[in-house]
Amino acid sequence: MILSNSAAKSRAGNITRGAVAALVFLGLLAAGALWVVSLFTGLYTVQIEGRRVRRQTRWYFHQIGVIPYPFARMVVCYAYRDQQQHKVFHGPCDVFDEEGNRTVSRHYTDGKLTGPETLFDEGGLPKLVTYWRDDRKVEEAVYRGGELYSSREIISDEHGEATMEKYFYNGRWSLRFKCGRPRDREIDEQSGQIRRLPQALPPASDCLKEVKLDY
Repeated sequence: MILSNSAAKSRAGNITRGAVAALVFLGLLAAGALWVVSLFTGLYTVQIEGRRVRRQTRWYFHQIGVIPYPFARMVVCYAYRDQQQHKVFHGPCDVFDEEGNRTVSRHYTDGKLTGPETLFDEGGLPKLVTYWRDDRKVEEAVYRGGELYSSREIISDEHGEATMEKYFYNGRWSLRFKCGRPRDREIDEQSGQIRRLPQALPPASDCLKEVKLDY
């Protein structure tokens, strides 16, 4: 049977469209597979604060018979390898519960905790915020219902020595000095703003022998 020119062209067009659709489907399938592999293994690197890092994901697992399978993220961080091939965390690092709610949020810079580390309550509000500087704890703040309840901050001088403690409790801010240090600053009890005094006062009797967060 001899096909007419129009029938032959129509059949060829159908074959071409089918081939294109198949190629598009295979492309989408391959992209989806790469996305799944990247999700589980951190296949690709991303740029964070001048470093090429890979996502590091830990999972919660369920089990079907003897076969475990991941069903929810537990921890998502980013890291790179140093010259000795040690893993160095760099960038955001979040912890989740089994329902997918974020419970902890922290940040690393070249392996050191930097900035706020926040613990969240069941409603997603902060309940404890710890501030870090080069892996050193410099401030802790407690929240209740999303409102600041208490806070302690270590203040250092230009040489890096901890000399003062900024404290918040019961709706008021206060400032305490290390023993032997002149009181060269004062704090506004309502706003918490600190200003330098034109003339330093003698050391206070209720001073701190050591200025640190963990006594």
